[in-house]
Amino acid sequence: TFLDFPLVGGQYLFETDTVPFLPIVLKGSIALFGPFLNTGYFERDRLLRMVEYGVCPSFVITAAPSSALARTASEDFYSTCFDDWREYILEAYTYVKAALETVAGLRIVAHTAEDFGRVQVTYEDGTRILINYTDGLWETGHGTVLPHDYLVVKRGMIR
Repeated sequence: TFLDFPLVGGQYLFETDTVPFLPIVLKGSIALFGPFLNTGYFERDRLLRMVEYGVCPSFVITAAPSSALARTASEDFYSTCFDDWREYILEAYTYVKAALETVAGLRIVAHTAEDFGRVQVTYEDGTRILINYTDGLWETGHGTVLPHDYLVVKRGMIR
């Protein structure tokens, strides 16, 4: 298991985009979990990056309010109460799971920047995940990818 997996490209520039080297090498070999989603800003594109990299969401949560962490080794975590995050945890998990359950245990065999803000990730069984980071619709031969969303194409079937 790889915890706190970085959600940034490897900075290996190929043509006009960076190559996510670590996800390409590690996806399908070990479980990947991203940085805690409740310790920074929330934005839909963070979840899309998790889908792109094959990374599961993670949270640091407590039963008690965050104020109970004052003067402890965990005082830097400023928003950890499960009751405060319950709905978002469910939303993030459900959104990412819908894409990644189709490619669980599979390796990434291709990662292509189709256009600015539009990425296609291909897995060893032929499944493709099309990710649209733009504000516009992405019309593809497999269907339309909504703005800031993804489309899973499993062996010719759209999901």
